[in-house]
Amino acid sequence: MKSEIVIQVRLQPRSAAVNLLSQQIPQGEPRGSNLLRSIRAALNGSAPDGVATTYAPCFTDGSDSWVEQELSWNNRCVILSHGGVIRRKWDFVEEEQSIQYACLGRFAHSTEATGPVHGSAHYTTSKEEYTHTGPAGDALFGPFHAINEDKLKNELAQEVVPAVFVFLRSIGKVFLSTGVDYTFSLPFLVRKAWPLYPHGVLIQRVLEPAEIEEARFTGDTLLPTIFSITNAFAEPAAIGITAGIVGGRGDTPISLSDEDEQCSKPLAAVSASEEVVWVSTHNSNIDVLITFNEEIRQLVVWRYTYVKPKGIFDPIEHGRTKASFWVQRLATRPLTKLPGRWMEGFSAALFDQRHDGSEFRTLLTICIPGTQALVYALPVDEAGQCLHANYLTTIDATSVTPIRSTRAETWDLLVVRSGGTVSILTHGLHDLPIQLCLSTSRSVQTQGAGQLSGVEVNNIVAAKWECISSVTLICSGGESYRGRFDMLPQDPLVYQALRVLALVLPKQEAFDVHRKFLEAWTPHYFWTSSNMEFHALSVAISFVLQLKPVYPLKDDKPPSTPWDKFCHLAADSRSFTDDPALQRLKLPVSPISRQYFLFTLQPNPLLAPVLYALHMLAEDLRLAVHRHDSLLLLVPLVCQIAHITRPEWVDYWKRLCPNIMPAWPSPSTVRADTLDDRIPVWPPDMTAVLYGRLSNPDWKFLPYESTRLASLFDIQPSFAFGDAEPLLTLQRVTTAYLCLAGDSVASTQRRAQLTVETLIQTWGTAKKGLRFLDSLPLGIAAPLREAIRTCQLSPPGNWRSEHYKLVGRQDLAFSVAEVQPVHFQQGLYQSPETYMNSHHRVTISNLVDQAKSASNGEIDVVSASARLVERPDLNEHDQAKEQQHQVVRLAERTLALPYGRAMFTFGTVQTVTREAYVIPKMEFSVRIQPSNVIATPEPGKIPLECTNWGEFHNGVAAGLRIGPGARGVESSWIAFNKPSELTPQHAGFLFGLGLIGHLKEMLTWHTFGYLTPNMISRPLAFCLALRR
Repeated sequence: MKSEIVIQVRLQPRSAAVNLLSQQIPQGEPRGSNLLRSIRAALNGSAPDGVATTYAPCFTDGSDSWVEQELSWNNRCVILSHGGVIRRKWDFVEEEQSIQYACLGRFAHSTEATGPVHGSAHYTTSKEEYTHTGPAGDALFGPFHAINEDKLKNELAQEVVPAVFVFLRSIGKVFLSTGVDYTFSLPFLVRKAWPLYPHGVLIQRVLEPAEIEEARFTGDTLLPTIFSITNAFAEPAAIGITAGIVGGRGDTPISLSDEDEQCSKPLAAVSASEEVVWVSTHNSNIDVLITFNEEIRQLVVWRYTYVKPKGIFDPIEHGRTKASFWVQRLATRPLTKLPGRWMEGFSAALFDQRHDGSEFRTLLTICIPGTQALVYALPVDEAGQCLHANYLTTIDATSVTPIRSTRAETWDLLVVRSGGTVSILTHGLHDLPIQLCLSTSRSVQTQGAGQLSGVEVNNIVAAKWECISSVTLICSGGESYRGRFDMLPQDPLVYQALRVLALVLPKQEAFDVHRKFLEAWTPHYFWTSSNMEFHALSVAISFVLQLKPVYPLKDDKPPSTPWDKFCHLAADSRSFTDDPALQRLKLPVSPISRQYFLFTLQPNPLLAPVLYALHMLAEDLRLAVHRHDSLLLLVPLVCQIAHITRPEWVDYWKRLCPNIMPAWPSPSTVRADTLDDRIPVWPPDMTAVLYGRLSNPDWKFLPYESTRLASLFDIQPSFAFGDAEPLLTLQRVTTAYLCLAGDSVASTQRRAQLTVETLIQTWGTAKKGLRFLDSLPLGIAAPLREAIRTCQLSPPGNWRSEHYKLVGRQDLAFSVAEVQPVHFQQGLYQSPETYMNSHHRVTISNLVDQAKSASNGEIDVVSASARLVERPDLNEHDQAKEQQHQVVRLAERTLALPYGRAMFTFGTVQTVTREAYVIPKMEFSVRIQPSNVIATPEPGKIPLECTNWGEFHNGVAAGLRIGPGARGVESSWIAFNKPSELTPQHAGFLFGLGLIGHLKEMLTWHTFGYLTPNMISRPLAFCLALRR
């Protein structure tokens, strides 16, 4: 059967990065003997022969969409592209090492510029750093206490940023998106690397044959081959094996089930015989890796997680101090018959992560070429919060990849069938066939809806995921096609309706509605204009409920003119009334044939739950002022269904929206056999419910939850979108109204306080809470605003700053805020009377006058101190002597300027660049006017010690310009600014850096160059700075 859902694909050309790297590869086989070629292969290791490429999505700042990242490399060069545009290029010719592998990932680095770097090159600075607390609580001698204090201080000063990892033969490099890069040593060859969550990479080293032979001869166990790298200053850590990983879903922290045991025994690492074949991307609450054991021919599924090492500086070593990533064995699968090079076509995917009504689970598919794909369910044990694997079934697939296609919060599975076709598994394992069509230029004027042109693309053998919804499809002939399988509704009303219907319809019917909606939307090329999405949804609901349109008045006269044909377009004619130029435009008369109502011959039991769900969706839209346009679009569909099963509900909406339907069905057309008594005669009116809560506090009701609707009709719902609430406005309003009245709290003041606390608990900040109140109708928001006003006069004293901001008490918010404005650093807020009496309004003219007087006074002082006193009574020789005296006096004044500049510019530089740091030069020359003669102090007039002392303090002032929290001040930066000839000025600069704590970044080998005996001031200042 031919699929009705068509996806346009296009031929994928090679990217600019691949073309550039391909030009650098020499053509032809390298000449030489077999021995020479073997030596070259041994030296290159696992370096690629051609160009290798990997992809990863990236969410860019300032944008609301994902950008595809492409990382391409050959044996000498790495190129990073964003959206096909080359952004960065790294060349490693000078390293004289081949690139073994490269990958994209995330890396955590410290943002604290003055934080210490602990390691073999760390320079300890004072005796206080060697004190730690002993068993009795006394301060003892040792470095552990100071290191732990620094570790806790900088623990929150870490930032996780995108990074590029490049592995050469003996070194590895990490290039962060912020411009920082790290280099670390590699004690082995890297075969392959995968990004890990939340940061770091997983690497598998090359297992040398000599190492295997040695282990067989000695009987020793092979060293692990799988490691993780999370810190550029630490060696690669092995992956630990645990009995179970607990938590990780929601706000539950992750921990190990055998925590105490791991803290008392050596690390149990993953065996060296395990070879990593797949690592999941983080698209679920769990992360999985799959390994293959060649010795026993077994595939192993592991769950991995990051757990911060415990007690790194504890002298007693155990498993928790060694590993950062831990794995839990979930499932094993013996593999007896495997085709050759099967790992190249191996694929796996995590998809459909959601709550299915009974438990939260994720589906895992493992696809091995030549065999049926395996499907596992990975549910979370609610009691122990531990994950386990259950085998479900097998499916026909040659390649699989996860994509975000039909649901925003849940991933679907793209499956390549053995026949060369493509399908999407959504709503669990429901099959959604896809027809691939080569994208061609289409003309909307000449081609009507439902007539999709293009050449069909068949014989697909593999699919590779690239970015969210984008996939590269590979045909049997080697052609590559790029397709974007994004079929998410862009209309919030349509997506919200699908989510609501998934909570009241069974699995098959909910899937049928979604499938029929996509089939009705695809002829319009998934356009979002002119309410095409909602029209497609109406068609899908009518199809599933077996409803057919009936036209009571049919117009057989076809339109005669193009102007009459205008009314047949799907565009809403009401949109023309907003244009002042078209206010008097006489629109064509709407044809009578477009006025219809829905009719069914056989009553469907699902009419009542669908009507109830759509009615509650309309009630939710009534509470959002900015979504009334969506309400006017939904009400006609609600009335059409209500006319069949409960006509009284039509009367309810007729009173609220009298002109919403072109023609109201006659009550005489209602059939008694289609009425459903499972729903009340009068529909639920949420505004009346909220008013009843205030007028009758004894009335008990719960906050609204759509998950309770299915229980009214004895239906096991689909939960295709999970159990999250789709009608959030309705739920949040009812939750807030529950606090306004009730027997549990008798005090009106306390009920108002509970309302304010509920709003902050729901929204987090006062700004979002006030924005929510502004989006509600005036009558609904009035009681909530009155509760806020009640708390304004006498709010509780234990609230946070956001509570006080919500009730309009900025004074109290400032007093309890962690970060306060400059005027409120003391935690006190001035009353309005005190503020008005002590602060006078400053006008622009006052500011100008103050600036003029201040600048004139400053100029006078500077001019008076720098002006040469004219002595016309002296002869030429005496004038020259007097001028020289004035030059020496100005030189002494210049030597004193660094003190004031240090105070004036202290901490003004917050970020240092990679350029040389410039220290202002001290100038002692004086230009004499009007003769325009430059006079300099005579040699010997200023002692050398005075000049050195002034230059020293000039360097101190330059060093104090750098703030204590400035970024980029590292040991390499300090060494980079070291002059070729060391001067007192640079000694003062080092002393200034030491005063504010930046010399803690100095590495040991960088300090040796400063401790030379040819100048006393420099090593003395350096030692004093280190002491500081």
